[in-house]
Amino acid sequence: MPSPREIDPAASPLAFFGSELRHYRTKAGLTIEQLAEKINYSTSQISAVETGRRPPTREFAKLADDALGTDDALTRLWPLTRKSPFPVWFHRWVDIEETAHTLKTWQPLLVPGLLQTESYARAIISQRPDLTPEQVDTIVAARMQRQEILTREKPPLFIVLLDEGILFRQVGTKRIMREQLLALLEAAQRPRITLHVVPIASQALLGLGGAFVIASLSGESDYVYVDGISEGYVTDRDRDVEVVANMYEAIRSLALPMPASLDLIAKVVEDKWTET
Repeated sequence: MPSPREIDPAASPLAFFGSELRHYRTKAGLTIEQLAEKINYSTSQISAVETGRRPPTREFAKLADDALGTDDALTRLWPLTRKSPFPVWFHRWVDIEETAHTLKTWQPLLVPGLLQTESYARAIISQRPDLTPEQVDTIVAARMQRQEILTREKPPLFIVLLDEGILFRQVGTKRIMREQLLALLEAAQRPRITLHVVPIASQALLGLGGAFVIASLSGESDYVYVDGISEGYVTDRDRDVEVVANMYEAIRSLALPMPASLDLIAKVVEDKWTET
């Protein structure tokens, strides 16, 4: 077995967190493989956190604390790692997203970030003129990390309403589009993910104002996230939540049933995005 990669705890907050994780793991007498089995993360994910190459989620820190008997040491350190690619205003939403038991979203323009393939996400993010290639890499990696909430042991129920135009709007190459739509079909096989396509002909004009997400948390009021040009808006104000929830239900009433939605996605894959 190769020797563990050396970590300089002073290199960054992520490196410090990783070195502490490794310290507590070795103190507990566990290998990476044994810890992976206990907390239901892959060995590669744990290794990446230990070496400061991957930001941990709060859930990861808590699970590691419980498995290693650290008296919540890692959870207390976790805020130090939040020097992330997410803008400050988005941190609150990431926390909400991680603890929600249900997420309901309407997307009029693009596949939602939680279901984007890496190539599709990169094609979108790389168009921002204010980002360097390194910053693009970091943001793409962070978006992929957010998707882990959908594959954890107890994922949220994720109900997605997609405007039909998304299936035809080219993002990147034809291959990227094909892979993305096939990824949607694959995601829809998971029991906690539901996909509905809203036909263009349905004239879902209410939803043309932008994308939004409704998050439901146990014991708390719902939260909504509404997309904006420069930044999004997160709130739990009753009136705002009610307006968005009513809009969601109105759009959902126009959506195709899930079987018909998946059939449509598959047809678009073959008719428009298959290389000839």
